[in-house]
Amino acid sequence: MANPQKEHGYTAIANELVEAFMKLNLPQHGWRILFCVIRYSYGWNKKTANLTCSQIAKLTGIDVRLVPRTLKILTDKNIIIREKNIFKLQKDYHKWISSI
Repeated sequence: MANPQKEHGYTAIANELVEAFMKLNLPQHGWRILFCVIRYSYGWNKKTANLTCSQIAKLTGIDVRLVPRTLKILTDKNIIIREKNIFKLQKDYHKWISSI
């Protein structure tokens, strides 16, 4: 039986961002990758996550061939900012593009 406890680690994220997430329309893989980036950045009290496509695939269970395409959607929407294997969440949700 699972019994998650904050004492074993947690990811702090502002409620304002969570409320902005509630308005996002993303494909399923988009959500999984978004939360992967958040977990491996904010979850380690960092602003960025250093991840490869293979690592993202392993962590999320997404086929590695689908990861680059989904990352492109998230970067085109300006939800995630990417420089090679360094990812970070665009915290200014007013810059997110929801029509792509």
